[in-house]
Amino acid sequence: MPQANARSENAPNHATTADPPGLKSVVVLIADENLKTRNLIASILSSFGVGTVLRAGGGAHALELLQQIRRHPERIGVSGFDLVIADWEMTQIDGAALLRWIRRHPKSPDPFLPFIAMSTEPSRDQVRAARDLGASQFIARPITIEVLCDQLVSLAVDTRNFIKVRGYFGPDRRHHDIPVEVDLRCDDPAGRPGVRHLIAPNRLAAKLGGRFEPEPECMAEAQNKLDTWQREFVVTIQDYLARAESQFAAIERAHDSAARHRGLANLNRISHQIHSYGRNFGFPLVITLAHSLHKLTCQNDTIDSDYLELIRAHLDALQAVLSLGLKKDGGKVGRKLIQELFRANRKFVRHSPDRILADSS
Repeated sequence: MPQANARSENAPNHATTADPPGLKSVVVLIADENLKTRNLIASILSSFGVGTVLRAGGGAHALELLQQIRRHPERIGVSGFDLVIADWEMTQIDGAALLRWIRRHPKSPDPFLPFIAMSTEPSRDQVRAARDLGASQFIARPITIEVLCDQLVSLAVDTRNFIKVRGYFGPDRRHHDIPVEVDLRCDDPAGRPGVRHLIAPNRLAAKLGGRFEPEPECMAEAQNKLDTWQREFVVTIQDYLARAESQFAAIERAHDSAARHRGLANLNRISHQIHSYGRNFGFPLVITLAHSLHKLTCQNDTIDSDYLELIRAHLDALQAVLSLGLKKDGGKVGRKLIQELFRANRKFVRHSPDRILADSS
């Protein structure tokens, strides 16, 4: 990432309404490869009253900022981070690798740093892996004001010790005190293998004074910003769909194979962008359709009429989702739309068994 862009994107976010006590001094690091997602979360946190939000364009950039905090904090203008919010599915250095480094690497600036992982429709395996690596919380996208606020409230009052035992270092995974006959996790003065309970120096909780209570007007401002971002999301997807339609028309007009495959490659990149944006703004149907289109346009063999007809069906389905404003599963209309498209996928696969599409079950 060019240094000039990094400085511009990471300029401190100053709250636009009265700051709740302590929030002005809070520093948050957001790590996500999607620029709009980074800016959206930063905007919401700013509405809450958070003083400084730095944004990393991926795991590698986040790691660089964490290392600079230890060596040259003056270069990024803050002395430390109070919270990390990171996408779990970043490329190169993903959320798991970033969290592992924070918790276990000897050069980590703060192994106790609160860490919120986020993912679209996270699986049980993802949540379990994050917990076992020491994540503080795990949230599903699309981000909502209530969920993000609840997570900050939880962290502000989080008094859990950190646990150090073979294979694990992080916050106590027991959220409740449940009586047990023998607690094998107690420190053993006799020197037998046991668990070390460490009092975590929670900078975030200390700055917030053990509470996080944004004013109603702050919540309303944050919701207004989220609503604005969602409207802009629809406009962005419509723009991508217009580009996709243009590429599809170019593929249909092309007379040579090379030109058709160039158009197909462009369509593949556009579908990937649509999928990326759909993950963040409450349009799971867009995610499903764009993923299926992306898998379909990965094919590099014969571009015949059946193939083009299936691409056409995907584009029409995406247009229908936006024009009808279908959110979540789209209800009866959305489910029927997906069923019909996956039926077309299965038919296509039966006639072209070497081609692999998205799950069409």
